[in-house]
Amino acid sequence: MKDKAVMTSNTRAELRGLIALYAYDQVMKLGEMKLADQQHELFKIFHGNEKQNRISHVSMLAQGEDMFSDLFEQDPDQPTKKRLRKIFYPSHHSIILGEQIKLAFLEQGTFNSKALVTGRTLLQLAKEHAKNIRKAMSFADKYLDKNTGEPKQSGNTVASVAENILKDMWAIDKESNQGLNKIATEPRDDQDEGHSSCDKPPRNWTFSGYTSFMFFGPFKENIEAQRMLDIFITKDSPSSHKKEYSRSFSRKKQAAMETTLRAVDTNCGKIQSKPNPTKPDQRLREISSYHI
Repeated sequence: MKDKAVMTSNTRAELRGLIALYAYDQVMKLGEMKLADQQHELFKIFHGNEKQNRISHVSMLAQGEDMFSDLFEQDPDQPTKKRLRKIFYPSHHSIILGEQIKLAFLEQGTFNSKALVTGRTLLQLAKEHAKNIRKAMSFADKYLDKNTGEPKQSGNTVASVAENILKDMWAIDKESNQGLNKIATEPRDDQDEGHSSCDKPPRNWTFSGYTSFMFFGPFKENIEAQRMLDIFITKDSPSSHKKEYSRSFSRKKQAAMETTLRAVDTNCGKIQSKPNPTKPDQRLREISSYHI
């Protein structure tokens, strides 16, 4: 009988970070804001607000719906259930919706507390993940075509490219001792536990923010779905990354954005109720000036 997997604190941090990073991208569109107001907005986007008709993005992910549906696939051992795709979170266990992934586990501050995770924690998580993703994206340029998101080398797959990027991230983590590793690891067959004899990271090692990188990063699937967040698009990004989102994802993102704009509290300052029709070049300069 297989051991039943549980949601670890690392799995929770990766999934929370995915939502927090998306929320942070939305908050950046609202213009300059005090730190406390940023935290307040992240909290509302993450948890939602029924009275204000605000969507709960954590509920959306916990149900595998809408913009987060691509995170999941049918579980081969339980055809009636969905699991987190392993390209987004490598694990020897299946992480099942409704079992390991539950709303309470994601929205509560700790596993033993009913208090909701705070905006401060969400903002810290978003910034931590964004910092690591920027590093990973610099390595991705070696392996991926910037325009198509496909592997440059014939025969390579998304999985093999991801493994190469993980090796690069592992190397800088070892050199700088930055503590990028936030995920429980397993020893490889060709190394001692906790050590690498051939510069390979331990099995299932990932950096903090890996799930967000694979979901929002410069891969073909994400480019075609136009999932790359504005905070990662710069003036040097290929034109294919700057196009309007595909119809399905655009509708989802625009609906969430409009809900955010309608419900901004007055204590957040003077914020426009509609997106500012800035010119594309000006918008890119604004995006590239974000400091995370």
